[in-house]
Amino acid sequence: MKRGITALLALALALTGATALAVTQDEARALAAQAVGEGAQPTRVERDDGGYEVSLRGDGATYEVKVSGDGAVVEIEETVPGAGRASGFALTEDEALTAAQALRPGASFAPVLAQREDGGRVYEAFYAEGDAIGFLRLNAETGALVSSKRFPTALAQGGLTPADAAELVASRESGATLAEMDIGEERGRLVYEGEALVSGQVFEFEIDLLSGEFVEWKRD
Repeated sequence: MKRGITALLALALALTGATALAVTQDEARALAAQAVGEGAQPTRVERDDGGYEVSLRGDGATYEVKVSGDGAVVEIEETVPGAGRASGFALTEDEALTAAQALRPGASFAPVLAQREDGGRVYEAFYAEGDAIGFLRLNAETGALVSSKRFPTALAQGGLTPADAAELVASRESGATLAEMDIGEERGRLVYEGEALVSGQVFEFEIDLLSGEFVEWKRD
């Protein structure tokens, strides 16, 4: 009978995702606030994929921080609501690069991509900095930060920088040009994903960050 009860409890825990984590919600909240800095205040903490997702607010920006179950800060996303919308590309790519370098002086930037979004025109400046990778999304008229995403430990075990990923796309087929790129998690691993143009045709790609292998390359 006791074995039956134990089995039922184990099944209930599995179904609810109530697995034990090495850090508590309070510890995750403190880790996220420390990672963001600048007096940001946590507003919400939720369990998410074996860890925590912490929302914070401070200094005119909002943040979403992912903390793993063992206490590592794995992703920081920042949004600046007051950055404004750009209706055109008043800045050149080089000027956008200069603006990005001023915001994060120690980073190595490449590529810089012009993007047309529903919210306006932006430049996305991808970078590598130590073990971290990420990108800054900049207002295409003013160079002000609109949003950013950072993965603090993405290169801790090696892998591709954004510049490496851009070079892989360009060499995949003759004449390939990188059009869009994002960094995200798929099936528990970090990937570069986006679109490339080849002779006027759009190809979707996904590259495993750690191995450098193309997981996907297909015509849209």
